[in-house]
Amino acid sequence: MSLGKYIAFEGLEGCGKSTHVKRLATRLNAVMTREPGGTVVGSMLRNILIDPANTNLSPRAEALMMAADRAHHIAELVSPSLQAGRHVVSDRSVYSSLAYQGYG
Repeated sequence: MSLGKYIAFEGLEGCGKSTHVKRLATRLNAVMTREPGGTVVGSMLRNILIDPANTNLSPRAEALMMAADRAHHIAELVSPSLQAGRHVVSDRSVYSSLAYQGYG
């Protein structure tokens, strides 16, 4: 069996990434996911990151939370899906982290 393909959509807020992720995932019968928040643990981390009450998170803490989410997401969902021959279509990926956490 061949490995599935990982396809990630990147772009500005509101540019249509989620819409295109849904359309492509449906068309390919692929696993649809997002970063952050593609797993139960990731959803919990995402809620912490987007909660307005948490504006005092340091950039380092925010980056480490994103890295923890990504590590869990890859191990829990992405790698097993690809190994099973399923395509994975993601709303955002590591490149968003580079833009948001790396360059502000």
